[in-house]
Amino acid sequence: DFCIRIPNLNATLFRRTLPMLLKNHVIPLRRELPPSLELGTYNETRKMFEFKNGSILQFQHIEYDRDVDDIQGAELHWAGIDEAGQLTPYMIGWILSRVRLGEASERFKEYVKLDPSLQPYIDRLPRLAMSSNPGGESHHWLKENFIDPAPPEKIFEVEHKSPLTGRIIKKTRIFIPASMMDNTFLDADYEAQFDGMPEWQQKQLIE
Repeated sequence: DFCIRIPNLNATLFRRTLPMLLKNHVIPLRRELPPSLELGTYNETRKMFEFKNGSILQFQHIEYDRDVDDIQGAELHWAGIDEAGQLTPYMIGWILSRVRLGEASERFKEYVKLDPSLQPYIDRLPRLAMSSNPGGESHHWLKENFIDPAPPEKIFEVEHKSPLTGRIIKKTRIFIPASMMDNTFLDADYEAQFDGMPEWQQKQLIE
């Protein structure tokens, strides 16, 4: 949605492995955005959907901590991490450090002057959005940083001390919970398939 509406947007979607990206994101996206829509094309070599308005949606996997070197120097206006619990806090921290507008900030302001309907989108940039099931290497980190500080669906502020100037910089976060029952596309008896799993894993998937 951000890429379609905002020209020249740099967006990247992360997962732990390339097969996860292909199965859960690349294949569904190519079905949703076929060539007949004339919105852009998918570049198989670069694992990137290139929109006609100049925006790009890159699909990036970070399997090992050393893989963060691949995003060093990147300027990500929008970043998404699917199954963030499977990444390490180190990986998430590195991705967050790449989320910035840079020189695009002034360009986006010009876009709003030409099309005021873009303002709600620009107001939400730069942006990091993460989804996660319980469990994984960052389970406790995510809970401590997004769930424990405030009630669900309440925006809260986090203070960061600048290592450059020492000044306090405030950023906002929000935790939006979802249970299995919120997914209207699941089969009616889907949860019966959890019967052979440990009870604690059943609870994670259902709640």
